[in-house]
Amino acid sequence: MSAATSSSGGKKPLKTFSVEEVEKHNKLGDLWITVDNKVYDLSKFANAHPGGKHILLDVAGQDATKHFYAFHATAVMEKYHKKLCIGTVEGKEEQIYHPLDEDEDGATQATVVEQSGGISADKVVPAKMDLKTAPVEQLLKHPLLSRTPFGEPASLKKFYATPYFTDSHLRFRLGVREFFHSVLSECDELEDSQEYVPQELWEQFGTSGIFACSIGLVAMPYAKKLNLTLPGGLKPEEFDFFHEQILHEESSRMLPPSVSDGIFAGFNIGLTPIINFYHGADKEELVSSILLGKKKVCLAITGPEAGSDVANHQTKATVAPDGKHFIVRGLKKWITGGCQADYFVTAVRTGGAGLKGITMLLIKREEGITTKQLSTSYGKSAATALVQYEDAKVPMEGRIMAVKKGDGLNKGFQLIMLNFNHERWMIVCKVVGAQRSVIADCLQWLTQRQAFGRPLTDQPVLRFKFGQMAAAMESLQAYLDYVTFQMKTFYDRVRDDPKTWKTRDYLAGEIGLLKYQATRVSTLIADNGCQLFGGRAVTRTGMGKKMERFNRIYKISSIYGGSEEIMADLGVRQALREWSPEDKLRAKL
Repeated sequence: MSAATSSSGGKKPLKTFSVEEVEKHNKLGDLWITVDNKVYDLSKFANAHPGGKHILLDVAGQDATKHFYAFHATAVMEKYHKKLCIGTVEGKEEQIYHPLDEDEDGATQATVVEQSGGISADKVVPAKMDLKTAPVEQLLKHPLLSRTPFGEPASLKKFYATPYFTDSHLRFRLGVREFFHSVLSECDELEDSQEYVPQELWEQFGTSGIFACSIGLVAMPYAKKLNLTLPGGLKPEEFDFFHEQILHEESSRMLPPSVSDGIFAGFNIGLTPIINFYHGADKEELVSSILLGKKKVCLAITGPEAGSDVANHQTKATVAPDGKHFIVRGLKKWITGGCQADYFVTAVRTGGAGLKGITMLLIKREEGITTKQLSTSYGKSAATALVQYEDAKVPMEGRIMAVKKGDGLNKGFQLIMLNFNHERWMIVCKVVGAQRSVIADCLQWLTQRQAFGRPLTDQPVLRFKFGQMAAAMESLQAYLDYVTFQMKTFYDRVRDDPKTWKTRDYLAGEIGLLKYQATRVSTLIADNGCQLFGGRAVTRTGMGKKMERFNRIYKISSIYGGSEEIMADLGVRQALREWSPEDKLRAKL
């Protein structure tokens, strides 16, 4: 037995043991195993082992690496490593690395987050690299980048060229991923415990610049005034649509779904119209407080009586006797983030029937709003609400939202439509991020899982199912990148054009088709992925956890922001509308 340096790179020595010495500890009360050439003393833990103590006896004193990873995700090792690891096997090196081990000085040595791949030590780089200055070659070895095929967008593959993404986008992606990794443990606990997101975490997202990036270009002037440092050292004036796409992809890739949407969904679709259409005297202060996570906002359009049929909503706003206030009565339902919101961007009826009688109001919670938690597939952390307006008294001055100040009464439907393009595109970005995370897990599972003495990757029918998933997802990623490029180009072209809103309408059909395709691909991935994982796909914990979460909530994206059928129809209708009579005549069979 001899001393060795800690595997985490710190000063605390770890003992080394010969294989023969490990083999002696092979009974209850004196039970050691090795996993990835690290020695674990399970003598006391055996009685608490979820699978029972006798299953440990089968591998007592032996190398249990294959057995361990056949039944456990890497997260289990992260949880118990410090408590149970007593040393390493003499003369042997680790092959599987675990993320962000801390040494006794609190420094971190990052390691590969995945179970498969056998990444060698020379490919492991410190997590605390300077993302602003590190060369691209080093950035591409970052430990939080997946080494699993299809685990990252093609733009991050070695030797692959991209017309859209630059070094700036890579640095930004890594900065965002590092931030989400730093809060992942807390977010997972919230997901499992079904609790609301705490205020401290909201403010952490705000001061890190994550919230500003999530809103996109319209938030960058505020980010600059607030002196926010954006992930990867990005300056607000360097931010573009691809940076925003990356932020949305990473949020759903890294964070559990209920927490991710509880933080971002209501915030994104609620704050954007405030920035674009709110003209109150407190706008600057309000937007800043929301971007910093001090206040919360949601968008309240959908009602129980008509769903997303805005023309038939019955939440009414009538003028109070004093002539200075609206009195709002009605219900809104399925409002993500509503249970925690301080402000509600609300569609109300101020005029006659139909679309021309809708007005958008900004309403404070204390003005007569109460919320009730709805039980949805997401879980409580999404804070999905039934919102009740019981004689809510709202000042008329400054609270009516409009493209032009003072011209918003009965013109709310236009604002709703203008908000939809960005919302639907954002949903697609999040869907793609979640899909890629699940697909990486599927391939790792196929590689690890043994059936009939062979890994599942040896089964042609399973390779075919996975190939279907991968091809569909990569096609969707390419479609998303293309649409994002069009958005960026349109924005640059019409930045100072007073007809900006009309010009943006040209992308509505394209984004509708993109959203339809995204949710159809999710259906395929949920179906095939469930078959690949088997029983683990319907188990909330363990190796199929991400698959179970995805399988539970993927249909939400096909409903929120516009249902699949409406999205496909929108794309076709717009194409027909733009098809000129002259071109129709020439298009005869």
